[in-house]
Parts: sequence; C-alpha cells; structure tokens
Amino acid sequence: MGLTSDEVLALAVLSGVLLFAGTVWLWPRLARRTWRVVIGGVVLLFATQLAVFAAVGLVANQSFGFYGSWADLFGRENGQGVVVDHSADEPADGECVDVPRGPQTETFFAKDLPQAVSAHYRVERGTGNWGIVGNSTGGYCALKLALHHPDVYAAGAGLSAYYDAPSDPTTGDLFQGDEGRKNRADLWWYLKNLPAPETSLLVTSSKSGETNYKDTWKFIERVKDRKPTRVSSIILESGGHNFNTWRREIPATLRWLGERLEGRGRGPADGPSDGPADGPAGGQVAGSTGGSVGEDGSVEMILK
Repeated sequence: MGLTSDEVLALAVLSGVLLFAGTVWLWPRLARRTWRVVIGGVVLLFATQLAVFAAVGLVANQSFGFYGSWADLFGRENGQGVVVDHSADEPADGECVDVPRGPQTETFFAKDLPQAVSAHYRVERGTGNWGIVGNSTGGYCALKLALHHPDVYAAGAGLSAYYDAPSDPTTGDLFQGDEGRKNRADLWWYLKNLPAPETSLLVTSSKSGETNYKDTWKFIERVKDRKPTRVSSIILESGGHNFNTWRREIPATLRWLGERLEGRGRGPADGPSDGPADGPAGGQVAGSTGGSVGEDGSVEMILK
C-alpha cells in the first residue's frame, strides 16, 4: 500500500479510533500502582497518540503532497530527473495515412517495409504473400492495407477495429483538405465506390463490451456483397476493448491467417470457405509484436 493511498489512511484512522476506545475502556484498570500497570498505560497512551498523529499527518500529506512514497518519506528516493523538451513536435496518431507534407505511414507499410524485409530474409517474393494483423487502431490499419494493397497483403485481420480514420486532437489534420485521400481512408466509402480487391479480411468484436459490434456486422454485410473480397469473423459473447480480449482472439486469428496465406505465390490457395474463425488454433507466436516468416515463405506482420 502506497504512502498516499486511501487504504493506508483508513488503516491509520481505524487504529487511532480503536486505541482511543481501548484506552477509555481500560483506564480504570490502569489506576493501579504496580509497575506493570504503569508501563502498560504509558505504552497504550503512546500508541494512541502515535496513531492519531499518523492519521493527521497522512491527511496533511494527501492534501499538500509533501511526500510521494515511502522511499521519499525516509529519504531513499534517488531517481534522477529527466528533461523533456515540450517545444518539440509531438508524434501524432497517423492512422496509417500518407499525410500530405507529413509522415508517409501507408507507404512505409505497403512498400518500404516489405522491401526491407525481403532484402534481408528469405521470404516468398510472389504477389500477396504477406498477412497483417492489428488491434484497435492497428486493426483499422490492417484492414485498410489489405484492401488498398492486395498485391502485398493477401490477408488482413482487424481485432476490435474501426472502419474509417477518426479526426480528433490526437490525429491532427490527416488529409489537409484532400477529399480524395479522406474518402480512400474511409473503408465504408472504399468498398462502396471502388472495385473490390482480391484479398481476405477478418474482423472481431464481442456482443457485450465492445462498441464496434453493430458496425462490425454492417461491415461484414458490406464486404459479403463485394466479391472477390472475402470476409471472416470472430464474435465473442463478452470482452472489452483490451489486451485480455485480443489474447483470446489471436490463436484463431493466426490459424485463419496461416490458411489464407498457405500456398500463395505458387498457385491458388485451397483454404476453407469464409465464416466465423473459431475452433482450435495451431502454431506459436514468438513475442507480442513483430512478425514471423512461415516455412512456405509467407510473412505475417502484427501491428499494435
């Protein structure tokens, strides 16, 4: 329990009250003149006053912030300060967008990263041998990259994804007034107005706990009408927008991804028909973020 926690304060107050009540209750017995009684009375009075002063001190410390921790109170806090330059430009949430006169995040994932990995690792160089997985913002990025660049990403899985790029203080002005870029980043608009690409998508949500549940079903219906794009889903009974939910979805997601990438670059894949991606999962993941290269040369990238 920390020095400034309510639990410590409550314990000190409770101790003071109990010791005070005990002193009042035992006081008639403490009137005796034996040395044991005298010592007991002194100890009881000292403990009562100590508890009362501790409670008062904790209240004052919470109000004025004299000490932030036990180590600080006893002079053992030795962590050094770090200077942060707040005048520097802070990174923004780029939503995997090529921002005019700004970061070219979509180009990085669609072109620069595959070229860099292919230059250093033995990966399949055929069309559509990469898969991409992301959660939340990363889920939106994964779906968008699979739709925009099916020649690179043959499969994209969005765990708890949303389906268009938000505009808020964390993103800044991503499109600089360019309606074409804004529309292209909106997956609803993209699927309605542009030719459907040959790629596979996986979306996830939960009936209780996720805010994207209704949008996810709408997205599934939209994609189902846009052949040859394929869509699968993982729908949990309950699960919030957090890593515990995504850990439950990742095994089936990786199994689905492996099926979609199997045999890419050497001929048509003979994977199962699209539908809910459930059931036992195979394979292992080394690390919580990054990627892996399959035995067939396929590449799976995981975005956080």
